[in-house]
Amino acid sequence: MAAQRPEALTFLLVVAQLLSSAWFRATHHTNAVAEIVTAYGYPESAIVPIVVAECALVVLYLVPQTSILAAIVLTGYLGGAVATHLRIADTARAAIPLVVAILAWGGLYLRDRRIRELVPFRLSSTHSCRSMRGGTWPWTRTVRSSRRSLSGTRITPCDHSSSKSTSISDSSQRSSF
Repeated sequence: MAAQRPEALTFLLVVAQLLSSAWFRATHHTNAVAEIVTAYGYPESAIVPIVVAECALVVLYLVPQTSILAAIVLTGYLGGAVATHLRIADTARAAIPLVVAILAWGGLYLRDRRIRELVPFRLSSTHSCRSMRGGTWPWTRTVRSSRRSLSGTRITPCDHSSSKSTSISDSSQRSSF
């Protein structure tokens, strides 16, 4: 299933990391308490709100209607975790919350068409569908027929028969990114 639905794997990794972190803190694991109190300088009373926040984020992230809100709040929460690690010069462990945030947004990007339309990968102005005769761009396979994108640009299928990739029909409207 993971090979067919990579977003499921990213969701699983994000949820597993948050729940494992909450579990160690909620059970007052010796290392978790020492890490928060001694290394990070937070009071021991901060453990319960941290556990509640992580569990609430998991619930919000798993519900499709609130997953975007959860990703936004999760980005702020994990940004604070990165800042906390960097404040004590723990640069190696600062990468963990950064990777979790990237996975959270990556899973949403793969699952939710609206996010893919909001943040599209764009071809540079030197590329066109005709120059892609040898292959297809992976993000162009999702467009199934002629339709309008969020920006109003007309998207149409390519004219070559070797693949089902698509391109923007008016090259003057293509982004230079």
